[in-house]
Amino acid sequence: MRHPAGHLPRVLRWLAMCGLVGVLALASPFNREGPESQTMVLMIAMAAISVISVIAVRDVVRLLVDVAAILTLVTARIRFLAVPMATYVSLFALLAMIFGCLYRIADALSEGPLFQKLGHMGRLDFSEALHFSIVTLATVGYGDILPVDDGIRILAAIEMLVGQLLLLFGFSEIMRSRSHRRAE
Repeated sequence: MRHPAGHLPRVLRWLAMCGLVGVLALASPFNREGPESQTMVLMIAMAAISVISVIAVRDVVRLLVDVAAILTLVTARIRFLAVPMATYVSLFALLAMIFGCLYRIADALSEGPLFQKLGHMGRLDFSEALHFSIVTLATVGYGDILPVDDGIRILAAIEMLVGQLLLLFGFSEIMRSRSHRRAE
């Protein structure tokens, strides 16, 4: 019995030949001509790829079977991770909304702007507050919106810590669900 990946060199040869036909078709000087010339070049390229695929049909089918087997394994794994992932995304969205609302309310109720936007002091609308909240919760920190008030800086630091804890507990839950799946 042959190794399951024994057809890999033939599949790679098929992919290389199809890729070469595609590159030649796109690099062809006729491809810079009018629509009729472009159509002719692309039709010839499609015919060449069809001939190559007919010659290598057995290997193409094996490749498709391998891809289907891999996708079957991946979907079986995702089934166990769906609940922890959905919970994580829901909590992330909820926290981003809560902190975004807090930033917007604090900025609206203050005497002056609490944020600097692209180097200029300014008040945040809700979409900017939500953007700042998501960037802070994810601990990305683009720097396009900066808190300049001490109270807002503390709130942003709290949000960043909550984001780290959410990531830690989310990762822990995903790993725990994987270990439960292995036990089954």
